[in-house]
Parts: sequence; structure tokens; C-alpha cells
Amino acid sequence: MAVALGARAAGVQTAVPLFWGPGYSLWERLPGRVPTPAQLTPQFWNAVLDDLERLHAAPPEAYSPRLSELWVGDPGLIGGAAWTPAERIRLRRVLTTPYPLTAPVFVHGDVYGHNLLADTQGHYAGLLDWGNAGWATLEHECAVLDELEPALHRWAGRLDPGLLWRLRLELLLKVAGAGRISHDVVRGALAHCG
Repeated sequence: MAVALGARAAGVQTAVPLFWGPGYSLWERLPGRVPTPAQLTPQFWNAVLDDLERLHAAPPEAYSPRLSELWVGDPGLIGGAAWTPAERIRLRRVLTTPYPLTAPVFVHGDVYGHNLLADTQGHYAGLLDWGNAGWATLEHECAVLDELEPALHRWAGRLDPGLLWRLRLELLLKVAGAGRISHDVVRGALAHCG
């Protein structure tokens, strides 16, 4: 709740928590609905990125970030028979090779279509679900985006592509393991991992 209130104070379009207690909360109802794929235009995504920049610039939590200096993925995600032996070797190498983390920022951490709201005209209306918010790298923020191109364009000079694609690969392995995307999407991310 404190994170959402802090984000709101920074100018992020989000719902206001009205009351909370152990195990439950009540939130303001924002007008709008989950955007359709047609509504997720570059203009929509740029409005989302504007809100994320407000969050990054004015973190709602005063404590200092405590992050490891290195990222290492979870090789346990390489399950199933979908991978060739060569792909398994490459996936294991990418996931187990430590990779340096970049400077942390305060992130929402779960920006994808179901956590966004569009108004009746299809314009960006707000960001929901603050459960994954906290200190992480900008690459962590971008790894979960449905549409990566606007973020790559906007933050090109600030992003480490090697870290971004490793984080995205790990996320896509989780989603593919749950049967929600094809393994070919994972293969596409693996191709970016060098």
C-alpha cells in the first residue's frame, strides 16, 4: 500500500488504496479495462514508460537497495523434452554464467497487459498490481514488458542488452514451462543471449 501511495505521490496513474489490514485491502476503482492488443500502440506504451520514469525518479521507499552484484539464472527451468541437446547446453551455460547487474532503480516489476488500464478511448489510464515493486535493475523492469521496442528505443543508452535478454530468457522459460507460450519464443530470446 505504501508503494502505491508513493507512486501516486510521484504522479504515477494508479489506484489509491483506501483501506488495508492483515490479508486484505480495498482499492479505489479506476475507470477503464485491460487494453485490447489493438490499443497497445506505441503511444500507449510511451505513456506507460512516462509513468515508469516518474516512479524511477521518485522512489516511494526511502531504504537503500540491497542487490547482489551478479545475476545467475535458474537452470531448473530447462525442463521438458522441447530442447535439443545443443539447446540444453546453451540454456544451461547462459543461466549458470554469472552476469554483472547494473545500478538499481525502483521498479514496478510486473508491467504487462493485464496490469494496465485503458480508458474508453483506448488511451493509457493506469498501472495496477504493485506486488512485485521494489529495487531492481532497469533491465528487470523491461524484461517483463509485452512490447519491448519502445523501452529499447527510449532507454537504449541505459540498458545492458546482455542482462536484459538473460532476464527475459529466464522469464520466458517460466512462462513456456507453464504452457502459456511456445518454446520458439524462448528460442528467439536465447538467440539474443550471445
